[in-house]
Amino acid sequence: MRERRGQSGFTLLELAVVIVVVSILAGIGLERLRFYQEAAEAAVVDNGISTLKTALHIRSAELISANRWEELRRLPQRNPFDLMEEKPGNYGGAWQVGAAPGYWYFDEAAQQVVYRVSRSERFLAEDGGKDIRFAAVGRNTAGQETAQAGVAYVSLRPVGIYRWFDHLLR
Repeated sequence: MRERRGQSGFTLLELAVVIVVVSILAGIGLERLRFYQEAAEAAVVDNGISTLKTALHIRSAELISANRWEELRRLPQRNPFDLMEEKPGNYGGAWQVGAAPGYWYFDEAAQQVVYRVSRSERFLAEDGGKDIRFAAVGRNTAGQETAQAGVAYVSLRPVGIYRWFDHLLR
């Protein structure tokens, strides 16, 4: 038999070191991926709130310019998603218990816009839940909430205190 002078292939120790290094890098990469997925969800929610506020402001201006003050006063009771030409792809319709996370809903009983958070590692609600709730409110020319005559425009306000990535949702 011939003796092997040169070694070909990996030793068991080298293979174990490579597996450990790859595992550590994969773990770090997956954690960063989850971070960026949650950051993307927070950005989408922030954008959705801004879009709904804009839709309410535009509708308020339309009603004011048409001198339809009573309809403006009742606007906070409507589903703001109905004001949008195209609803978001993640609009789930009417709110129901056990609704899927990652979707927008309208709670008709409470007359509130609801977003059920999907990735919530860096999300904090004062009630400890995973729902973000906004109510449409009439405001007077000074920006104060009013349900009486004197509604100058309609906007959204958070029902609770919500923080995502140390950013207060308003």
